[in-house]
Amino acid sequence: MPGETGLCSVRVAQKNVIANPYASRLSSVGFDPVEKKPLFHFYPGRPILSLGGIGCNLSCLWCQNYSISQPATSGTLTLNSFSVPEILSVARGEPRNIGVAFTYNEPTVNLEFLLDVAGAFQQSGMKCSMITNGFINPDPLEAILEVVDAFNVDLKGFTEGFYGACTKGRLDIVLQTLRLIRKAGKHLEVTFLVVPNLNTFIPDFDAMCRWIADQLGDETPLHISRYHPAWKYRMPATPYDLMVELTGKAGDILHFVYMGNVPGNVYESTYCPGCGSLLIERSGYSTVLRGLEHNKCSVCGRIIHGVF
Repeated sequence: MPGETGLCSVRVAQKNVIANPYASRLSSVGFDPVEKKPLFHFYPGRPILSLGGIGCNLSCLWCQNYSISQPATSGTLTLNSFSVPEILSVARGEPRNIGVAFTYNEPTVNLEFLLDVAGAFQQSGMKCSMITNGFINPDPLEAILEVVDAFNVDLKGFTEGFYGACTKGRLDIVLQTLRLIRKAGKHLEVTFLVVPNLNTFIPDFDAMCRWIADQLGDETPLHISRYHPAWKYRMPATPYDLMVELTGKAGDILHFVYMGNVPGNVYESTYCPGCGSLLIERSGYSTVLRGLEHNKCSVCGRIIHGVF
């Protein structure tokens, strides 16, 4: 019906057309460490211009950014309009900036704006990244893959039942997205938010890690992130012992496993899978390259996949 908004909170029905009144309107614009995305193997230690919009095509019960991803439930938001040249100008204002990251909400709901900005950054020689839930069809994803260099995909669980009940999405589509990103040769990292009582069944978690190793490669960085109560899900934060257990299990299968949303934990730094040498030392968002030389471990010479 005219005037109604879709699930994404961005597209609005008008007479004979679905309009997007939020194109180029952003909820946040600012520089972050690239590690905050999180991207640990993509220009570590460098800043990146982060753009947040509004809306999402999923409805995760525990959404940590619900105030912008589900704006209809969170009251009035302050949005500011930015043209592509204005965004480029802001990006160039930080000499060490590597480019732009679409983050905080789901960037694919504003696909046209994403493609315009990413294309301009590509032409300018800067990098483009996006943090996404991966719930997108192949055709628009193909257009995105033409202009985006790096992805962090939020893999929320590993059963269709979980995805349908808790996110209103589909696991098979997210897995397809991950395969296509890997096939395209783009930089890829994966985040798994540990939500107590919902996606913590150990056999499913083990199956997810094995799938990542088999389909994406065992050097794909996996970020195991701690949940905190938010929006419609009010269970206490993920127990630290469970975080440690899952990080250890994943480390038996994958070479680069990190723990997120747990300040000061021992699983923040990067170590060589070959000799165990410290490669990148992290403490919060402080990052120091210690043992990397031209994408190789400076001790044993093992190639470390990523952009350093």
